[in-house]
Amino acid sequence: MKKDIILTFDYELFLGKDSGSLKGCIGDVTDDILNVFKKHGGVGIFFVDSSYLVHLKKNCIEEHNAYSDLIRNIVKGGHDIGLHIHPHWLDATKKENGHWDLSDYSRYRLHSLTPNELQDYFKECLDNLQNIVASVRDNYKITTFRAGGWSITPFNDLRDTFLDSDIDMDFSVLPGDFLDQKPINYYDFRQANTKKWYWQFDTTPCVEEQNGRFYEIPVTRYRINPILFLVNKYLHSKSVNNNMSGVSASYTSFYGKMRKLMRSVKYASLDDIALKLNRIMVRKMKMKSVLCFVAHPKSFSSSTIQLLDQLLKRHKSLSVEMIREKIKETENK
Repeated sequence: MKKDIILTFDYELFLGKDSGSLKGCIGDVTDDILNVFKKHGGVGIFFVDSSYLVHLKKNCIEEHNAYSDLIRNIVKGGHDIGLHIHPHWLDATKKENGHWDLSDYSRYRLHSLTPNELQDYFKECLDNLQNIVASVRDNYKITTFRAGGWSITPFNDLRDTFLDSDIDMDFSVLPGDFLDQKPINYYDFRQANTKKWYWQFDTTPCVEEQNGRFYEIPVTRYRINPILFLVNKYLHSKSVNNNMSGVSASYTSFYGKMRKLMRSVKYASLDDIALKLNRIMVRKMKMKSVLCFVAHPKSFSSSTIQLLDQLLKRHKSLSVEMIREKIKETENK
């Protein structure tokens, strides 16, 4: 059965002790992604790590310009751009190999900044990204956000910044999930609705509030049985990109890693669905009329590109404007 799908991409480098290179993480794969979208007339939402942009503008203008050109190509392809922020880029240091060391996690969350710092930094990141997009589409307004590390809660620290920046759509919630790795990272989505594909909110993204000023578009949550979990993990491991050029952020405890590994609950992600099982996995998401996927181009392999191709072949991808229209249709029923 054909579904409406939202394909979101966290457009970033690795966020640990070795960022990898711009070319190796996202530069080489961007054209492959855009070509698949063009083949099917599809559209994606790219959440660009603008904290990386801001860092490059101050420390490596050549790399900043190269990253900006990649973003412009995405915009030229008719895709949406959203804001993504990892503030520990503020503490990044250059490595001998030209990559960046981001292993200082003291400012991993936006909440680690003071209220004034947060507001100023958010605006700086948004303005930088908006200016790049405007050089291609001068009437385009960035209105969507995904928090780095999913750390959107508590929302009271961000609410006024959202309002001041005209951000009204958030994509940061993993319904039912919870992480407490303070002081580095924290989020609590245990109150979030696990069955709806969107809702309005005002004071917290996890709680639906009628006439709320913001919309939450959570990543689709679904369940699989242990056998399917193990088969998918085995098949996916055979197609993983073993030539990844960077090191991911590492702050989760052993218990936290095992909990994530063994849970039967999954979130729709191109990063961990085996190509051979993609139809079965999508069927497991049958409760929702619209499915929201997350993906990280830095981790893509040839199998991931094939998976993207299969999803776009069978389903209809939605732009931000189409999401808004879909919400209106739903509310008018």
